[in-house]
Amino acid sequence: MSRKYRQHGYQDYEKEESKTPKRNEGPSPKMQQQRVSVRVFKCSLCGNEIKDTTTISLDSTCPKCRSDLHSCVNCGFFDPSSQFQCMKDVPRNMSPKDKRNDCELYSAKNSIEKRFINVESHHDARQAFENLFKKI
Repeated sequence: MSRKYRQHGYQDYEKEESKTPKRNEGPSPKMQQQRVSVRVFKCSLCGNEIKDTTTISLDSTCPKCRSDLHSCVNCGFFDPSSQFQCMKDVPRNMSPKDKRNDCELYSAKNSIEKRFINVESHHDARQAFENLFKKI
């Protein structure tokens, strides 16, 4: 076959298709994965996920990097484009933003992540759905 361009990578998909083995059509019916949205709180410095956000106090630190958790950069109201970098009306500037402060308006910054969980079978998923609307 003659090609106009002979660079590596140009129209190599024809060769790669023949080399790759065929994959299964999908997961087996016994093991399905379901996509779920989960609220998580992560340290702004290292990205470590903090499990219990209700116990964050003034002296709380990240177990991985030891940075302060009760700080502006870990707050849900932190906004670099706002006055004093806070979406709330604060009376004074808290500085530095990554160090511990005594702000009463602090609220842990929760983000939503999409994760996959394993579902045993279609019957289990159906049963879980029916349990949501079961009368007690």
